[in-house]
Amino acid sequence: MTSPLARCAAAICGAALGFLASSASAQTSQVFRNADAIAGKVTRLGVVSNLKKDCKLGAPAEVKVVTAPKNGALEVRDGKVKTAEKTRCPNLEISVKAIFYKAPAKFRGEDQAVFEIKNAEGELRSVTVKINVSERPAAGSKSEGQDL
Repeated sequence: MTSPLARCAAAICGAALGFLASSASAQTSQVFRNADAIAGKVTRLGVVSNLKKDCKLGAPAEVKVVTAPKNGALEVRDGKVKTAEKTRCPNLEISVKAIFYKAPAKFRGEDQAVFEIKNAEGELRSVTVKINVSERPAAGSKSEGQDL
């Protein structure tokens, strides 16, 4: 069984969240995604690391909240994760910043947040996340939880 931390590390190295994909452009790229959240619970919206494409450690990742959600709150946490053994960059301990969302317990509906990330390669991404908040998990969705 793979731990949430190992899955997270694999996602980082695999550039799983879409906004970690590479870009040759010096311009800010825009990414739009959807997320499911449970009212009153913490949901991870994204993770960005200081790991470069060549598996070397780069400058610390930067996260800036551009537009806070109207109904919930965002929190950016610093942490460290170890990459999984079977990834492009195996068994490395890397620094990450994770973005979390939490809606009030009685809120149901849509919320939205916009944040910018700058990864270890210096690439800048503007990420817009439309958040669907319900009282229970959506069918077939996986909960990102509050782990880094």
